[in-house]
Amino acid sequence: MSSIRISQLWRLSAVRQTLWLLILFSTISLFAWGGTYLLVQHEMTKAVDQRLSERVRRAVEDVQAKRPFQEPGVGQTVVLTSDEWPRGFQSIDIEDGDGPDMRYLVVVTPQGNLVLGESIEREEDLITLLAAGMQSTVFFTLIASLVFSLLIAKRSH
Repeated sequence: MSSIRISQLWRLSAVRQTLWLLILFSTISLFAWGGTYLLVQHEMTKAVDQRLSERVRRAVEDVQAKRPFQEPGVGQTVVLTSDEWPRGFQSIDIEDGDGPDMRYLVVVTPQGNLVLGESIEREEDLITLLAAGMQSTVFFTLIASLVFSLLIAKRSH
């Protein structure tokens, strides 16, 4: 009995059009939300990189003038070391829960490698929250669209 009703519903052009529009809407929504997610993530990383670049400029001046470093803020580090570090920006995800995720900037000075870091745990939490919000919004929008579309298709029958 229910297979006959589904078969009869599928024959209605309104139902077929509804499903095609739902697929189109889903695709557009996923691309729009995905693009927004990537853009926000990129802008957050860019902001952290700008802060690190400014801090490294001041720290290099301190090293050259043989002054002590300015006291790092909460979630920030500054170290002058002879240890080898990859140069440039690096992100380290700490999965074991012992510390926050960090973003580092490493520059070479005549006195050694200057390593500045900043916790990006807050940014990671915001990105996770944004992703969860986007997923639930898309899910509930698609469900509501499907329900209302089927109601409209049923009325046109």
